[in-house]
Amino acid sequence: MNNTTNKRYIIILIAVLIFGGILATAKFYIVPKYFSASIVETITEPGKVVEVQPSEKSDYALNASVYGPDAMTVISNFEKTEENVWQGGGVFDEKIYYEGARSMGLISTDRKAVTITLEKSLDLTNMKQIEFMLHVTDTDAFETTIIDFGDLDLKSYYRYSLTNLKNGWNLIQIPKEKFIFAKAKDSTFDWSQVAKVRFYALSRPGSIFLARLDILKSINNFDFLNQWRALNPGMFFSLAEQEGKPMLLARNIGASVATLKEVENIGNNIYSVAVSPQSSGRSGLFVRGDYNNTYGYYLLIGGEKKNTWQILKKNKAGWMPKEKIIEGVLANVTFSRDKKYWLRAETRGDLLEFYISFDGQKYEKLGELKDEEFRAGGVGIAVLDGGWSLFDDFRFKGI
Repeated sequence: MNNTTNKRYIIILIAVLIFGGILATAKFYIVPKYFSASIVETITEPGKVVEVQPSEKSDYALNASVYGPDAMTVISNFEKTEENVWQGGGVFDEKIYYEGARSMGLISTDRKAVTITLEKSLDLTNMKQIEFMLHVTDTDAFETTIIDFGDLDLKSYYRYSLTNLKNGWNLIQIPKEKFIFAKAKDSTFDWSQVAKVRFYALSRPGSIFLARLDILKSINNFDFLNQWRALNPGMFFSLAEQEGKPMLLARNIGASVATLKEVENIGNNIYSVAVSPQSSGRSGLFVRGDYNNTYGYYLLIGGEKKNTWQILKKNKAGWMPKEKIIEGVLANVTFSRDKKYWLRAETRGDLLEFYISFDGQKYEKLGELKDEEFRAGGVGIAVLDGGWSLFDDFRFKGI
């Protein structure tokens, strides 16, 4: 074998070794990529747990402590547990109510008036608005309904007459300046000395007017509206008492969604909120959303006594098709109005992951949605189906 042949063999051998090395190297890199993809897919499956550390900082936080103990005054929820008792011709109704377990029914037949009164010492000096829910069965039978706040013998009082009622539940909001003041001679009575509340209802001739009252309260400031954008924030938002402190109340009246003013046009973030369903309607998170047209992504949990959840999208075409809704049922869980449930969304690019927690610390993944339509937007809350819920503990962190 001459030198030329030897050189050819050496060149061929070197080529084989180099080519084999390339193959080996290529194989080495393919394997980690395959397993890396598998790991990513595994950790994004439903059931993934995220634990929030107490030291975790939020870029934005809001909770019930900001409202203050005097932000609202509960006058009556018409429940059995109340110390003060309503007197007169009212009838408690445990079938149709808006809050708690019952409402107060007023029945007037053929212009025979019905009156109920509540003796309760109230200082409503700081009251901005009286608010309550009123359910009407037949507006054609409605003649007059009046609410008075007065002294003990009702010789001096502030009065408001209700108008423009509709069948079903009516949200009644009466600004302080809308009350008409009737004052007895030499009386010093004012809003600081309210001792009795009175409702009076009268039907039209030959008819039966049936109304039900629920959640009577005084709203003493509107600071809780300052953090939000909604189509009609004054109707969508209010305050309600839970565990002895004011909580943010949101109801599907006048709007269905709201977004935080301080957190706008955001894409990648972690956002969480505590929700306590108070009715059968769905409620939950609203992310990458537009409060004007309600377009965006939703994580909704079922209402009281339910155990369902849904991940949805709404755009110009409306709600996403039913077959594309991501939804499920929580085993051994029934939502209660007395408890909080923390919902969490993590949004990165086209991936949106959604979680639930029962203590605000340990979150279990419900599901995820991959979608490129909305890359940024506001974050907030949603209340649907004509229902209402309480919300607290808003936390936001950009990522």
